[in-house]
Amino acid sequence: MHATGHAPDRVVIVTGAARGLGRAMTLGLLAAGRRVVAFDLPNSAVALAELAKEAKASGASERLLKVDGDVRLANDCDRTVQAAMDRFGALHAVVNCAALGQDFNMHGDSLPGTGKFYEVRSSVGKQPSTSTSTVHSV
Repeated sequence: MHATGHAPDRVVIVTGAARGLGRAMTLGLLAAGRRVVAFDLPNSAVALAELAKEAKASGASERLLKVDGDVRLANDCDRTVQAAMDRFGALHAVVNCAALGQDFNMHGDSLPGTGKFYEVRSSVGKQPSTSTSTVHSV
């Protein structure tokens, strides 16, 4: 353990990891010695590759796993957790920096959830039903 009492080998999934706060969180966690699963949309592959280059330059590439997928799809989320377990043997935290989320029903009734965690909609569209994501070792 570090002097701060934090174990450096913790495994964290960061959603929205390719850009903005997700990218900053991923780089900060890697700098702190954590193992990070960087999870973002398939169309963020170029940005995830740039993130992996930066991790490699800092000597942290062995602690980074890139996974592309959609946080709105339960199968992609399940696959990402499994990828963390397969690669690192554990999962300790998830940091949600993605702008979207699954359609969670927080009230326990039969009504659909809101979709985006920061917005309430009057009608809910259908979620994509198939996964087009892949896991990339760095």
